[in-house]
Amino acid sequence: MLAAVCYQQGKLPEAEPSYREAWVAYTKCNAVASADFTEVVRSLAEVLIGQQKLAEAESVLNEALAQEQQILGERNTRTAAVLIALARCLELESRPDQAAHRRIEAADILTNSPPEDLIHLPPELIPELIEAGLEQVARDECNRASALTPVNASWLDGASWALVLSERPPGRNAALAVELAQKAAETRPESRSYENPLGAEPRITALQWRDLRQFQRVIFLPESRSYQNSLGAALYRAREWPRAVMELEQAAARSQETKLRCDLFLLAMAHQRVGEAELARRYYSEAVSWMADHCPAEKKLVRLRAETEALLGVNTSSQRSQ
Repeated sequence: MLAAVCYQQGKLPEAEPSYREAWVAYTKCNAVASADFTEVVRSLAEVLIGQQKLAEAESVLNEALAQEQQILGERNTRTAAVLIALARCLELESRPDQAAHRRIEAADILTNSPPEDLIHLPPELIPELIEAGLEQVARDECNRASALTPVNASWLDGASWALVLSERPPGRNAALAVELAQKAAETRPESRSYENPLGAEPRITALQWRDLRQFQRVIFLPESRSYQNSLGAALYRAREWPRAVMELEQAAARSQETKLRCDLFLLAMAHQRVGEAELARRYYSEAVSWMADHCPAEKKLVRLRAETEALLGVNTSSQRSQ
């Protein structure tokens, strides 16, 4: 979708008309009940907020909320997602009382919604709930999601990454990110295989693994690579540098070129944290090269690159030419 590409590249004026067209198309096709409709509306609001068009963003969200409530009812998880976005918009407009009212309304819907409705809740909403002061609601929703067999692993993995990559630091709950990444790995049917110094190969779970020093080599089964990557990213945010390096190194060795390589910047920072400056620079260079070849303006990578450069002390004026 052109709108999403422009948005991720920070081209907000170009993204706005495409999102508006998509909104109109979903409405004309009677597809308001689609989860994609909610995502389009929330993204359009973010684009407008990014351009300081707060009144327009509020209008969009209120209109979309009325559309969803008419089709889905007033107590649907998708309407809760729009309510959270609306609360943030009201907060930015210096209307804290109305923002608080919308947050309470969203929290009540989420708390009392049937567990099966969580399949429609965007994982990206978790850091937004935390940022809005609804951490317990966010935790409760994650706990309920972990019990849903059809969606738990992928949903928990997505929520963990959302916490790691949250644009606004108040939404980065590192402890919860680690917990969700571990649960995502645990809910996979595959287990992890480790080789210890004694030569035996006990099969243990991520939650049973507590002391890295007793293992020489860590091996993940192929199907669990992405979950290992997520755990490494979460561990970095939790300031567990050595464990983060181990998880990210193993996952990076088998990462697919088609996937967004946030892990390379995280690896660079993790190595810097443990005093391995040369490796940090190597991964930083690899990350910059991959970014230049694939998606030079992707918002998440741009933020991670800036964070990495600040930690490594990179001279940005000379590096930006890459």
